Amino acid sequence: MMTICYFDWFGTPEELEKYISAVKKAFDKTPGTKYLGRYGAVNKKYHYAFFAEVKDWITYQEANKNFDYKRDYTKLPHLEWEFFS
Repeated sequence: MMTICYFDWFGTPEELEKYISAVKKAFDKTPGTKYLGRYGAVNKKYHYAFFAEVKDWITYQEANKNFDYKRDYTKLPHLEWEFFS
């Protein structure tokens, strides 16, 4: 299953790298998942998007449990996940 997370970012570039590092670590810790990169989201209203591959919905939920990042809503106010099977 492929997934895209679109998100807006209003923090510093360094803080963005910290967020993306936490995303990568969550996927790296979870068997059956693969982080595929961060890109500019030129076709949506969001600033960025990152792509990942997950085995199934349960595998995605396991990756989410491994996500170690406290969200600051002033820097990451909006995000939207899309899943493709």
